[in-house]
Amino acid sequence: MKFEEYNVIDKIGEGGFGEVFAVEKDGNCYALKTCTKTEEEYLKRFKREIRLMESVTHENVINILDSNTAHTPPYFVMPLCQGSLHNKNYNKDVESLITDIHQICNGLEALHNNSQRIIHRDIKPNNVLVNHGVLKLSDLGLGKFEDRDSTPITPSAIMMGTAGYAPPEFYQIGGTKNATISSDIFQLGKTIYSLFTNEYPAYFDKNKVPNGLFYIVRKCTNENPDDRYQNIAELRNALIRHLEILKGENNPYIFFDNLIAELHKKGASKEDVYNLFNVLYEFKEDPDIFYSKAKAIPVKYFSHLNDGDLLTFVDVYNDIVIYLKDIGKLSWPDAETIADQMKKVCNSTKDIEIRTKAMRITLFFAASFNRYNAMEVFNSMLTSVKTEEEAISVASMLNDHLNEYENIVLQQDRVDGLHPHIQGIRNNIIKSSKK
Repeated sequence: MKFEEYNVIDKIGEGGFGEVFAVEKDGNCYALKTCTKTEEEYLKRFKREIRLMESVTHENVINILDSNTAHTPPYFVMPLCQGSLHNKNYNKDVESLITDIHQICNGLEALHNNSQRIIHRDIKPNNVLVNHGVLKLSDLGLGKFEDRDSTPITPSAIMMGTAGYAPPEFYQIGGTKNATISSDIFQLGKTIYSLFTNEYPAYFDKNKVPNGLFYIVRKCTNENPDDRYQNIAELRNALIRHLEILKGENNPYIFFDNLIAELHKKGASKEDVYNLFNVLYEFKEDPDIFYSKAKAIPVKYFSHLNDGDLLTFVDVYNDIVIYLKDIGKLSWPDAETIADQMKKVCNSTKDIEIRTKAMRITLFFAASFNRYNAMEVFNSMLTSVKTEEEAISVASMLNDHLNEYENIVLQQDRVDGLHPHIQGIRNNIIKSSKK
């Protein structure tokens, strides 16, 4: 079998509308990709893949050596690589993984910073090829020029991409036309998890990934695109800081304390605050340190966090304080500390899930330690609930923890300004107590 001057050696892959062969010409071996579909939609997509690849010259992006779209079937020729990252086992070596992720970041940045801004839309281990140790992003069959691709090739109702890696916006009306730089970052986060765990990344198990790395992955894969890293440079910086800590080049205890002191002097930017919290998660295996460091973070810093970052903090904080209570490390003054921390969170967001979780944590510790001041903080959080939607969420939480709430209600004679849904639960508790 031949494609003009290229002799086919072996078939090495196939996808949705193409096949890839190892070929030989003039004693040299290459990879040749063909379009196996004859419908106009697929031919347009194949030609666009060629245009995308020809518009980028970077060592971490696969390059085209030859092409002929007039041939039947059309084809293009690339370097023949030795395999993909799908076949690589990192054996839990975070340093080796991050070193490779840096190369992927370089390739993605070359696409995103291209004069025509290219979105890949299908980042996964299979699409990262290995060529003599150099990683190369490949398979731009779903790629698009962000600004130029205004004419749809595929109907909006169709979600294209790889399940388990595709971001939630791909499943909304518009499908992959919704893709942005943050969509590629979402898929890269899924790729990091998959490479480290050797598992399909449809669901995450935080216990299978080291703390600092897991929270980087979690930020990449926030449901809301605005809550993810907004560009590759932000992600790369987070990976660098985590690697420095792992290698002992940056003591997290000293780094955290120095950063707090520095921010007190100069003021804190959004990026500074994210850096601070990301270092905080390095202490998750040392709950006492995490708890003490979290207490040192000023309330105004919480307002710099987006909802995705706040949700991460609440979830981690909840795990930490519950663990410390279970092993007897917390006492009644801690109920006030925890209440104050959760009030910081509540005051920093309008997100109902986050606020309800923060109230639940406060309720639990105020009731468990029977601490009057923490109860007052909890009631102030309840009075901040104004909308019907949030009141329904909080009322459901209170009904699930009725014994704890009863403990507070029976010690707090009067609370003004409660939403009717919440006031109703309070009234029922008081009525039942008088029977």
